[in-house]
Amino acid sequence: MKVPNPLIQIAADVKDGRVRRCKVRTLMGWYGLKRRRDTGIAVIRAHCDELGIETVPVFDTVDFDSQVRFVVAGQAADDGGPLDEAPAGYSGFSIQEEIQPGKPGRVRIALRTYDAFDRLRETLIAGRRAEIHMSGQNARREDRDQFPFVLVIALPPGAGIDDVRRWADEACNLDPELEDRSPKEGQADTPAAPTQLDIHEQLASLAASLRASFVAETERVRVAMEAKVEEIRFDAITQLAKQLNDKEALRVIAEFEEEFKEKNRALETHIRELNVELQLAHERLADAETEEQEPAADDAYPTMAATVRLFENLCTGADIVVHDNAIKSAGRSGCTRRREVLLFLITLAELSNEIYSRGGLHQPIKDWFSRRGYDYAPADAQITAEKYGTERTIQLPDGKVQMQEHVTLFPNTDQCVTIYWYRDEPNRQLIVGYVGRHLRTISR
Repeated sequence: MKVPNPLIQIAADVKDGRVRRCKVRTLMGWYGLKRRRDTGIAVIRAHCDELGIETVPVFDTVDFDSQVRFVVAGQAADDGGPLDEAPAGYSGFSIQEEIQPGKPGRVRIALRTYDAFDRLRETLIAGRRAEIHMSGQNARREDRDQFPFVLVIALPPGAGIDDVRRWADEACNLDPELEDRSPKEGQADTPAAPTQLDIHEQLASLAASLRASFVAETERVRVAMEAKVEEIRFDAITQLAKQLNDKEALRVIAEFEEEFKEKNRALETHIRELNVELQLAHERLADAETEEQEPAADDAYPTMAATVRLFENLCTGADIVVHDNAIKSAGRSGCTRRREVLLFLITLAELSNEIYSRGGLHQPIKDWFSRRGYDYAPADAQITAEKYGTERTIQLPDGKVQMQEHVTLFPNTDQCVTIYWYRDEPNRQLIVGYVGRHLRTISR
C-alpha cells in the first residue's frame, strides 16, 4: 500500500522543523480504518519508519480522540510542548446571541470542523447542558465558508455566554484542524483550509476498498495459476531429460530450476503484499458494514441519481462509462437501497475490466454473476424487445442502440431496480445506459 500523501507532507514539514500534530482518528482515517486493526497498525508503523518519523505519544497507545505530535525518529524524548495548545489568534468557532420574539436565550454556535461540531453536539446531549433547537450545515453566506457547521441552543437557567464559550473551547481543543499553523519563512500567515470527511469521501473510500478487494483477489488467483502451470511444465521437461539422459538438457534444467525458484520467491513476496492490501480492504468493509448510520437530513447523496453520478466520478478513465440516460432514469427511481446499487455498479466495473483489460472472461458470464449473487439476464424476450424496445434504447455518436443485457435487483418489491448496459466493442468499453424502475415487459 502506498504512503498517504498527508503523511508524506507531515514528514517533510517535521524534517523542516515545523510542528505537526493530528488526531489518532485522522491518522487512521488516511488508511480507511475506523477501528484499531493489527494489520492497519503494522502498515502505519512501517510507513512512519520508512519516512523517518514517529508520534508522541505512540499513536496506538492513546484514545482515538487524542492528539499526537509527529517528530523525527529518535527525537521523541527531546521533543516537548503541550499537544493540545491551539495557535494564537486562531478560533475554531464563532458565537452569536440571537434575540428573537418568543425565543429568549438562544445562542448560535458556528464551528470550523465537523469533529468539533459532532463533539459539542454529543457533549450537550449527553450532559444535558442545553436544549438543541437546530444543528447541521451553515446556511448563512457571510460565514459558512469559514464556519460550515452550526448549532442553535437554548441557554438553560443560570448559564451564560461564557459557559457556551467554554463548551465550544472544550470541543475544539483537540480538533486536528487546530494543529500548528505557524507559517514557513516567506509564507503568509494564513491558516490552512479546513478539511472534512463527508459522505462523498466515505462512499468513495468504500468503493475503493471493494475495488482493491476484487483486484487483489483476482491477482492472487492469476498468480497462483501461473505458478502451477510453470511447475507442471518444469516437471514434464525434467522427466523427459532424465529419460533421454541428456546432460546438456539437465544443466539447462538446473539453471531453469534456480530461475524458477527465484521467480517464485518474488511472486510470494508480491502475494504477501497483495494479502496486506486485501486484509486492509476487508477491514474497511467490515467497519462500514458494522457501523449503523441513520439517514441524515443533510445527506449529500439523497437520490439514486446522485449515487450514479458518484459511480461515474469513481470510474473516470476506466473502461466503463455512464450514459446520460442512466442518470435521468435513476432520478425517477424511488429506491432507497442506494448502497447496494452502488456495490452492483462496482461489480459491473469489475466485469468491464475483466472483458476489456484482462483478456476476457474465462467462464460463462451467467456463472460469473451467479458467483457474486446476481441473476444475470442476457436479453429480454423477443416480443418484449419488439413492443417496448424504445424504452431500452440509448443514443450513441454512431446512432441508436438497444440494450439487452441487464440485472434486476430487489425483484417483486417496491425497491426494485433494473440496470441495463451495452457493450461498445469498437471502443472497448461498457456503457451503463439505464438504472431505474423495472421497465415494461409483455408479462408485466
